[in-house]
Amino acid sequence: MPRLAALKGHLLGQTGRQGASLAFAQAVTVVAGIGIGSLLARGLGVEGYGRYLFALTVVQVMMIPLDFGLPTLVMREVAVLRARGDWALLGGLLRWSIAFVAVIWALLAIGILGWIHLIETEDLLYIFAVLLAGVWAYMRFAAAILRGMEKVVWAALPDQVIRPLTMLAALTVVSLIGTLTPSRAMALHTLAATVGLFWAVWILHRRSGPALVGQTGGVRYAPRVWFASLLPLGMEVGAGFLNARIDVLMLGFLTDSRAVGIYGLGLLIGGLARMPETVIKQIAAPRVARYHAEGRTVEIRHLARLSAGASVCAAMISLFGILLIGKPVVALLAGPEFEPSVMVAAIVASSSIVTGFWCLAATILNMTGHEKHTARISWSSTIINALANLALIPLLGALGAALATAVVTGARQFAFETAARNHAGMTSGLLRLTRRTLA
Repeated sequence: MPRLAALKGHLLGQTGRQGASLAFAQAVTVVAGIGIGSLLARGLGVEGYGRYLFALTVVQVMMIPLDFGLPTLVMREVAVLRARGDWALLGGLLRWSIAFVAVIWALLAIGILGWIHLIETEDLLYIFAVLLAGVWAYMRFAAAILRGMEKVVWAALPDQVIRPLTMLAALTVVSLIGTLTPSRAMALHTLAATVGLFWAVWILHRRSGPALVGQTGGVRYAPRVWFASLLPLGMEVGAGFLNARIDVLMLGFLTDSRAVGIYGLGLLIGGLARMPETVIKQIAAPRVARYHAEGRTVEIRHLARLSAGASVCAAMISLFGILLIGKPVVALLAGPEFEPSVMVAAIVASSSIVTGFWCLAATILNMTGHEKHTARISWSSTIINALANLALIPLLGALGAALATAVVTGARQFAFETAARNHAGMTSGLLRLTRRTLA
């Protein structure tokens, strides 16, 4: 018991310091996101905002082959190879990863540019979408390296602070001196992501030190091993992207831009409830990989239970705030026509409470070499999610998409927890924390 108490104090202290910094970064993201959403909603209107969100969803679908689990693989391998001191293999992994993203980006660019010439659409909107996807992929790659080095606060800055603040500033200027269109909004997003990428590269150069650049024995490659891990990780990440955006895609195809705009703002507001869980995962993932490599199972289990408790509490507070002041705030910032998005936000926040009960379940599977189980569960839930949206969207519109996605998301998280318990021998459930830690 004294050892467990000391471990708990160490984890809480170390995690608390990083958590406070990441919480500040998330606060910046939240404030900037609200400002961006308000400017876009007012500047583009419901129809224009819907077109922009649909194009942004296309970007996120493009991220499936661009990412393909690469940031997760890089983060895990950086943590493991640093612990082993295998700098040559680490250097080979980073070079191979850069080339992988470049090839996939080029193929996607050719395909998308060919597609926009075959259909009647806004050419500039999707040209900027292609550019945004590639820049975003490299920014996530650089952040994954920093997370693998357990520099999670520095890893969060480019995407969670620099990018949104740059876009907010650019949108403010354009809104004051000109007319905002979906294409211009996407161009500004691309500009903001480019600034974030430059910051990520600069931070990586300044903070990596000899841990990544000090090796003198050349590099080694293990592409077969990396591809063997990348395939299930990519399947899981791809399913995650689709699960997160299949609702928007199906709304765009089955309804109209107005429904997409209302739903998109609801996702933005409801997503505030999931941000604490995102912070916790950013902190915990490299530690889970390192603890697993060092055989420290007790630390993993305890970290998972503490993470679940924090996630659920934060999500409940967010839901209460949405229900209490959601409508007047939305009417003030975006306009009365967006008020239906508050109910969507409440449903999204409710699902975050459910997923928080098993916050690190998928992380434990991925960081302990059981990524094939996350891939299988994720793709099964993607199919179910698509069918549920297909059934409910024609009946309930945006609310149907929110309900379908919320139910499937909760069921998927419970399946992750079951797989973590059965295959990794670890549980991340909050109920176990309540019985044992609080007793």
